[in-house]
Amino acid sequence: MEPMKERRDIDFVEEARQNLKEVEYALSEGCLSTVHPNGTECVHINLTTLEGNKFCVRLSRMGFEVVGTGHDVVTEDSSQVFETVYALMNHISPGYQSAFHSKLASKLGQVSQSRDET
Repeated sequence: MEPMKERRDIDFVEEARQNLKEVEYALSEGCLSTVHPNGTECVHINLTTLEGNKFCVRLSRMGFEVVGTGHDVVTEDSSQVFETVYALMNHISPGYQSAFHSKLASKLGQVSQSRDET
């Protein structure tokens, strides 16, 4: 994905949906907030990790920022901003790496099997 800081016009809602799709295998739940405004400056995303931890994450031109420890909860401005959804997931979910490795191994197995069949 193209770094967000270099892009001029960003559809944050679509950006958030694409990022959620990228890591859906490693989440119990992920959706856009219906409580906080989602628009041209930022979007708020509710995440539940595989461990059951809930977060509210703001996606803006700066990147991904955990702003609360609960769905639709904005209690803080984090000093830590993550450039990618993968970096965010590595930080908030120990189970993310395991899920990622499982997904990768499955894909590699499929590639290997298709090569063996040809």
